[in-house]
Amino acid sequence: MFFRRDRPGEDPFLGPKLWLFGIGALLALVGMALENDWLIGAAALFLAGGILLRLLGGRRESGEGS
Repeated sequence: MFFRRDRPGEDPFLGPKLWLFGIGALLALVGMALENDWLIGAAALFLAGGILLRLLGGRRESGEGS
């Protein structure tokens, strides 16, 4: 994208990150519509899992120099 800081190429965790974001967003919308706090909390956990996957999965070193 515009601010790519990591190596070029495919992200092996792209699929799981998209699923976590999708589930988290859906749970958040349903939780807000139903005014259900535990659904909103579950959504926050899914979204936090996606953020953790981004932080932990994106720190691999490549053999190329910058």
